[in-house]
Amino acid sequence: MGYEKIVFEAGEISRITLNDPEKRNAFSRQLVTELMHALKVVEDDRRCRVIILDHEGPVFSAGHDIAEEIPVGCSPRTQETWREFLEWARNEFYLPLWDYSKPILCKIDGIAVAGGIDLSCFADVCYCSDQSFFTWFPIAQMTVATTPSQILFWKIGMWKYKEFSLCRGWTGKEAEANGLVEKSLPREELEDFVMERARLATKAIPESIRFNKHNLRFLMNRLGVRDAMIFGSEQDILAHMHAADKSFEEIMRTEGVKGMVRMAKEKMAED
Repeated sequence: MGYEKIVFEAGEISRITLNDPEKRNAFSRQLVTELMHALKVVEDDRRCRVIILDHEGPVFSAGHDIAEEIPVGCSPRTQETWREFLEWARNEFYLPLWDYSKPILCKIDGIAVAGGIDLSCFADVCYCSDQSFFTWFPIAQMTVATTPSQILFWKIGMWKYKEFSLCRGWTGKEAEANGLVEKSLPREELEDFVMERARLATKAIPESIRFNKHNLRFLMNRLGVRDAMIFGSEQDILAHMHAADKSFEEIMRTEGVKGMVRMAKEKMAED
């Protein structure tokens, strides 16, 4: 497969870099397809012991590509439209990430928004620079839709999830303190630290990691993680049909992302 939206380096320590900085590494279908294809390749590669998930540009990811979901000039979105997209996201993106067998270390040095935060939560471990910033706030000001994967709740817990949904966002250090990332480091130390942890992971018996991930996933599924992903995508379909979401959709249909940015700035100025 030819990769255009990611950079893929296979090896004992494989690295997959989100590489669509002009679109802030938004999850277009092409980027997601390339990402999941690369993950499948290294999952089947006996040489690979650990994967580093990296990014190009100042934004780790702005989440799902809203311009692709609601293109300028498109007809009003329907339940069927949203179901097709959200079932694709759940079955081709979230669930395969949740079921992934090899260790993924996520490295963030920049901004993670909405679905971009979800992707970091699917990694086994996430490290960030202290210059990073995690936020749901701009999206929450404009749309009723939430995080359809529901994975963030399981990582940081109910009370922190509530706090995060009501604040402007967390810096790298705040993300560490609240359990969103395992460690926040000075930018100049981040790469070396991640590589050190990746090298340590290569020393573990592969089946030990696989068994551990399988056991933890089994227990978490009994607590409801997999059901929450299915429920979350169903709820997101209804959220997009909510009357409060129609003004957001109309702006996207007529003005696109520029209109969404303008709307967010206007709302921020009201504070």
